[in-house]
Amino acid sequence: MIQKTYFNDDQEDRLYSDDLWSWLKNQPQDVWLLWIRCANWDQADGIMHRMLNDPRCDLAIVSWVFWLSRPHYWIENPDKFTTDSLLGQIIANLEKGFYGSSELYCSRSETVHEAHAYRKALLDRPDAPRPFLLPRLLCGPFAGRPAAVPQQYDADTERDLKEIFDNIDGSLPRSEQEYRKDRELGWQVWLEDLMPFPAIDHDPIESFAHLDDPGFIEAIYGSQESYQLALEKARAINRQRSEEQSRQLRKRRSKWWPFG
Repeated sequence: MIQKTYFNDDQEDRLYSDDLWSWLKNQPQDVWLLWIRCANWDQADGIMHRMLNDPRCDLAIVSWVFWLSRPHYWIENPDKFTTDSLLGQIIANLEKGFYGSSELYCSRSETVHEAHAYRKALLDRPDAPRPFLLPRLLCGPFAGRPAAVPQQYDADTERDLKEIFDNIDGSLPRSEQEYRKDRELGWQVWLEDLMPFPAIDHDPIESFAHLDDPGFIEAIYGSQESYQLALEKARAINRQRSEEQSRQLRKRRSKWWPFG
């Protein structure tokens, strides 16, 4: 069961995010990773801040939030960088020595777009001031165990989770496999299937210490050329899917549309 709290004791104004956090904070990191990638950021911002302020937060989670916070934007607009943003919080907590745990898996396909956008921003502005340095620890790769949680919680918890997600969006896949299947239904194309990410079987921070930040990103996420080629392949796949969907729609419509 998940606690129920209300704004000014108004039973019509439940504090869904606070209630969700009251449950999440006591759950394994697997739950955090599976939930956060399906969350509505507008509703989840407060919970993300709380997660990131927990030194136990797994590096796969921190990395995912860092890259999905679009760090290239802050390189392009350094005067707009704020330390109270999610990204600013991550940078500050890394300096404090947070995030010593790295047990979970997270595919580089999920952050490769933002990583290459960050690389491009660095190359486009080689002499511009940077509000922060690239935290190489967050480049991965994160090849730990795939996240997994119970397929079914008790009836009260399942009911509460459904109510919460109905009101603040989001979901909780029960495994990495289920998460990936859900993404694929939404036409997610995993670039790892279209380009060979570099095989890394050693400490990348030590092994690639001689590289500058753009070079380091390529060493982890693949060359710009291979990324661009994979991106074009992914776009072609989705164009084919869209065309096939349109054909199927026209076919179904022709069977019942009475006006020709």
